[in-house]
Amino acid sequence: MPEHLSKFHEKLSQYRAPVIADSICCWTDLLGFGADLYESKWDPSEALWISIFERITEAHRDCYRSLDSTEFALTLNDGIVRCYNLADIDHIDRLSLWLRSCVFTHNRINERERSLHLPGARTVLAHGKKLIHGPSSLTFEDFVLNYTKPDPNGPSSFPRNMAERVLASNPEPLQLNLAFSKAYILDRLGKESGIEGNHFYVDESVLGAVARLAQEKFSLPVPMDREETEGRLFAIPRKDGKSYHLGFRFQLPPVSITKREIVTRVNRAMEFYPSDEPLPFSLSVF
Repeated sequence: MPEHLSKFHEKLSQYRAPVIADSICCWTDLLGFGADLYESKWDPSEALWISIFERITEAHRDCYRSLDSTEFALTLNDGIVRCYNLADIDHIDRLSLWLRSCVFTHNRINERERSLHLPGARTVLAHGKKLIHGPSSLTFEDFVLNYTKPDPNGPSSFPRNMAERVLASNPEPLQLNLAFSKAYILDRLGKESGIEGNHFYVDESVLGAVARLAQEKFSLPVPMDREETEGRLFAIPRKDGKSYHLGFRFQLPPVSITKREIVTRVNRAMEFYPSDEPLPFSLSVF
């Protein structure tokens, strides 16, 4: 007989102690999304449903066009969350490509929405720990007691489409993910706290995490971090000095946040320096 009463009990048994990991989260929020719903008194007309459908699906497609094979993305209504485990980064250029894809998604959304006279999207990047504490999903099959199956070690006799139906979801990349929590809170603080408009913001925690990763895991030179006429430059230089593994140009001064929920500095990105282009090439961040 199997050791456990069901797959449900077996899955739970795998989580007996907390597992803590590092994560970077990119949160992109379609601005002004609720205004039309408020005005419609939560009863959208057919035309409004069509408008909402088009706005959501186009934004989600912008994200899907540039997904990395090791990231996790959740597209939910007017929000897009993308998570990257630092432990999964096997080369600093891999992180650079992921950051570039976040910039691409942000830019694509804002370019299209500008042409349609829509408010665009705001993106916030943050770093934090996450606590892995349970299975990512539970299906109907998981709750079938093993002794009721034709073979206690095999599948149940329920139709496959019923057995595989997900009843509960708790995606591991988002389990108590403090990077996501911080990014979401910073976005929600909004204009009154200096995080305004359809811009791309990077929390100071990300820069610290990237600097540590570059030096401790990949033995790269000390990151460049200096204030210049054009703004603050943060970059991981290549040894030949001809390009950066990754880099950001930020607007000065940064946004200082002192709230009960969070105390930090947030930087508005103006340019991104990708790993596969020589200097002085950079991508404008819209």
